[in-house]
Amino acid sequence: MKSAIIACALLAAGPAVAQQATGEKKKESEMSMSAPAKPSVEKRSAEVTVDIKATPEAVWKALTTADELIRWFPLEASVKPGVGGSMTTSWGEGMKWESPITIWEPQKRLRTLWCPPNTPEADLFGVDFFIEDKGGGVTRLRLVHFGFSTGAQWDTMYDGVSRGWDFMCWGLKNYLERHAGTPRDIVYFHRDIGVSKRKEAWKAAFEPGGLLPGVRPADLKPGDRFTSTVGGVEISGTVRKIIPDLDFQASIDTLNGAMVRIQLDPCKGGPGDEIGATLSTFGVEPARVDAIRQSWSGTLDRMAATK
Repeated sequence: MKSAIIACALLAAGPAVAQQATGEKKKESEMSMSAPAKPSVEKRSAEVTVDIKATPEAVWKALTTADELIRWFPLEASVKPGVGGSMTTSWGEGMKWESPITIWEPQKRLRTLWCPPNTPEADLFGVDFFIEDKGGGVTRLRLVHFGFSTGAQWDTMYDGVSRGWDFMCWGLKNYLERHAGTPRDIVYFHRDIGVSKRKEAWKAAFEPGGLLPGVRPADLKPGDRFTSTVGGVEISGTVRKIIPDLDFQASIDTLNGAMVRIQLDPCKGGPGDEIGATLSTFGVEPARVDAIRQSWSGTLDRMAATK
């Protein structure tokens, strides 16, 4: 079974969640072959709607061309356009997936699958992108990730993918509205922290020597300001989202509107959790980005070593 992202995502909640999804979906697809007329289990969808100050053509291009995809979604991408083509996205070694394209309606609708294209209709699993021109220079993108089982074993993955797509769509909006045409310099790490270390890892991420030292998520809410210093680089920004012990997202004014995310998700390769850190920057001096990259790498290596 193949998958796109995620890191929704990620994939996204990122690539780890995408890999979990493919395993669960494979089991369902195998069971469904004897009854293609109806879903093998009851399904649900994750949806995100975002209004973007850009043309439908610009949004379509951002969804369907490799150069644009890597400015808001994966680290690497390639696209074979049109129905029967595919979209390949990668977040590094071991996290590369090819997604068949089954609907291709320029400036209107795109569908990519997280399953083989010959999967019975009732058991399809994938993503629809609907584009609508709202006038006044605003385009609405509605993303529908369909085909999730309602089974409890899918709840964590469903939550992670929902949050991941929300973050990615924010990234798309930020790119097109503030940095269109500018290459992205991204800092992205994830490390396995093992079993029963979730709360300790979350706390350590914001303590001295952590990923965002001095930030106190428990005392913040969306819209609040915060400051930190990472690798000698001063950071000042505004909180977008906080979910305790799980997800912290913010924009960084002092890095030209960069986006930062600290997250905890299930490990992709076994039991336990992993911590992820993402910083998407545009037009920031490489030396400042590299200083943060080096600081985060060392911090996460230490966190992983104590699992």
